[in-house]
This record gives sequence, structure tokens and C-alpha cells, in this order.
Amino acid sequence: SFLEYFVVEELWQALQQGKGQELVEVWGTCCLTKYPKMPAVISFVAEKLLDISTKELREETIGMLLQTGSSAARSVSARENLLQLIQMSKRERTKGLSPERLQLILNAASNAITVLSKSGFLFSVKAHENPTFFRGIQVPYADLSMAQMWGVDLTQADFSCCLLASIKLSGADLSGCNMAGVDFAQWPKLKFNNSVRTVVLRTDGKSMAVAAGAEVHVLSKIPGRVGNWRKDGVLRGYSYSVTSVAWSPDGSQIVSTSSDGTVGVCNAHTEQTSHVFQRHLHHARCVAWSPDGRQIVSGGEDREVQIWEAKTGTAGPV
Repeated sequence: SFLEYFVVEELWQALQQGKGQELVEVWGTCCLTKYPKMPAVISFVAEKLLDISTKELREETIGMLLQTGSSAARSVSARENLLQLIQMSKRERTKGLSPERLQLILNAASNAITVLSKSGFLFSVKAHENPTFFRGIQVPYADLSMAQMWGVDLTQADFSCCLLASIKLSGADLSGCNMAGVDFAQWPKLKFNNSVRTVVLRTDGKSMAVAAGAEVHVLSKIPGRVGNWRKDGVLRGYSYSVTSVAWSPDGSQIVSTSSDGTVGVCNAHTEQTSHVFQRHLHHARCVAWSPDGRQIVSGGEDREVQIWEAKTGTAGPV
């Protein structure tokens, strides 16, 4: 869009020509990662930085081969200006600043490190040249996905609310870092003590039944927290492993099959068993509830499909 184009041009010109306060004023106007349209701006600026870096490297290589030196005019290094913005955010350099000035600097530093990360900058190489360069930096809300920070000293750094998806941190020192609200872009894992045979979501997606070993775990989604679940209860009483589960249409009951050939119906809230059917001669393997809630159908290794009346537990016609 026109907005993105002009923002990119303003940022890039400031990066090539601006210094000190002027650079901070432009790059610290806002934190780019907080706005829906700004990720495109970040990508465009990162591409420009990558292009000029590639051009300079090519000219340096040709200059070495011809022994003429590089002709690239680099009186102002865009990369060094970005690193300068990051340095300005270090804790010892921001003490005593007004809240407005501090926010301006933190925005500029977060934007700078995000662009460097997207351009493939090797933070570990810079840290090798100057081991304390990134110590105590403050870059909240920065996007450091895939950032290469092997062995970097990040002591006392502020990474609050940063996106750290697939970041390379092997050997990095994170002592005293502020990691509040960090997003590693990974969905939480649910651990169980036994092997999980089957998982079924309730039709509204707010509850889950998990068959693990000889138990059925009932979980519910935590409102407002994407991908997080809490365990509400456990349906026990099975002699053998649970092989399949199904929710009743109204979401109040759970039917399950077991390796001992039984089919059981339990209340999902009280955990009380209402019916236990046993007509399968061998392992019961699968089960389903009819859309009207009146019948339950189960299948087993005895090569039979059994039809049950859900309310009474009596076998229906086959």
C-alpha cells in the first residue's frame, strides 16, 4: 500500500542519512510489530538491508581480485546505525530518562533488532567481536524468529513479549533476562502417564476426552488462552485399556470401549457410570453416538457391530 511504501522510504532514508537523535525519532515513532500492516514494512526494510549487504560483499570480492578496493560508498552504514539503536537501549544508558524518551528508544531498538534478524544478521559473530555488545539490551515486542544468537551474552536483556520462534540460543547466556510474555510459537503439550489411544473434541470445541491407558481424561479449554487446556476429571473403573471414546450429542456424556469388550457410558461432569454394555466377545475397538442421542453403535474384533439403546443399555436390533 501507499502507507507501507512511504513508511519504508522514511525508515530507509533515516537509516542511511540520520544519526543520533534524528535516527531515534524516526525509528522510535512506534513499535512496528504491534501493528497489523507493519510486518510488511519490516520485510521490505530487511530486504533492502540484505540487498545492499550482498552488493557490498560482491564489490569487496571483486576489489580483492582486481586489487582495486571496493567502490561502494559506505560513509554511513545502515547496519551500524541499527546496531547503534540497539546499543542505546542498554540498561546502563537509559537510567534517568523520562518515560517518553525511554519508550522512544525501546521502540527504535526493537524495530532495529527485528529488521536485523529478518535480514539474516549473525548476532553471534558480532558478539564474538564484542562479547558484551548485547548485554542488558531492552527490545520488548521484537520479532526474533530464526535469529542466530549462538553463544551471545544476553545477560539482563529485556525480551518481554518478544516472538522467539525457532531462535538459535545454544550456548547463549540468558541470566537475569526478562522473558515475561515471550511467545515461542509452540502449542502447549499435554502429558499423560499412559499411552494415548484416542482423542475426541466435543462438538463445540470447548471440551476434550482423552483415552490414556485404562482411563478417560476430561479436559476443558481455558477461556482467553489459545491452545491451553485444564484437566477437569478422570473416568476410571476400566480393567483394561480404553480403545475409543465418543461424546453424546448434548455433550453431557461420554461413551467408551475397552479391550475387555465392554462399552461404558459415563456422565462427563459427575464421572459416574450410568451403563456398562457387554456383548462383544473380544476387544471393543470403536464407538459412535447417533445424532439424536438415542442409540450407541460399537464395533469390535469379534467382527460384529452392536447397537444399543442409550437410555436403557439394552441391545437394539442388528
